[in-house]
Amino acid sequence: MNYWWIVVAVLLIYFIMGFYVMFFMINNGSFWRKRKYKIPFGLQAGKQVRKELQHPKRVYHLCYHPNNKNKWVVLLHSFGHHSGWMVSRAKIYWEQGFSLVFIDARCFGQSQRTLYTSSHHYALDAKQILETEQIREPIVHGVSFGALAAVELATMYKVKALVVEALSSKLTTIYQDFMNSMGKLNYLYFWVPWLLYKKSFDWEGKAPVKLLQTIEVPILHIHGEKDKLFKPEKHFEPVKKLSL
Repeated sequence: MNYWWIVVAVLLIYFIMGFYVMFFMINNGSFWRKRKYKIPFGLQAGKQVRKELQHPKRVYHLCYHPNNKNKWVVLLHSFGHHSGWMVSRAKIYWEQGFSLVFIDARCFGQSQRTLYTSSHHYALDAKQILETEQIREPIVHGVSFGALAAVELATMYKVKALVVEALSSKLTTIYQDFMNSMGKLNYLYFWVPWLLYKKSFDWEGKAPVKLLQTIEVPILHIHGEKDKLFKPEKHFEPVKKLSL
């Protein structure tokens, strides 16, 4: 019996799945993307405004505190999430009298899906929003994917302070770290990170361990001891050793 068609079918499924994994890593290409969430701040006291930047559409929420409209905190979510995921963190700032900016990255939350998204795009979009809204020297709080964006944002826009959680120390292993968290898929699709790093980008120059040394603002760096994606010994310790 000729089984060549079975081999072809298996290989076809293998490569389709491989490119889906790659697509997911650069585009959040998933069926579980959530667009509906609630930002509770500024609804009863103060003011909340939902706005968009176009081409592509990037959604952000401005929450004006009733007692102070000049102190701002920018909240940047992690990969696979949206602005609603930052509400628990934002509550701390709101109670201290800060106004808030929630930004959905491209391909996340209510923002438009694009062919490619990254923390670099997230930082550029955040910068454009802050310039558009004329928000000066905000505190920027980012988690994981958002932390990468927060660090890069601080190199091109004046901020008052940074709060970064689960920050990857470098970009040249970030896709591999993600693949490692996927168990056996890491071995099946070992070529995916290699292919992604073929994209023309300054992977070394944009590494947080390098960018942080150029930033002269207070930085609060938080990393969970049990983080399995960005392991502390690999990512927290190198940043901890910097003479900031």
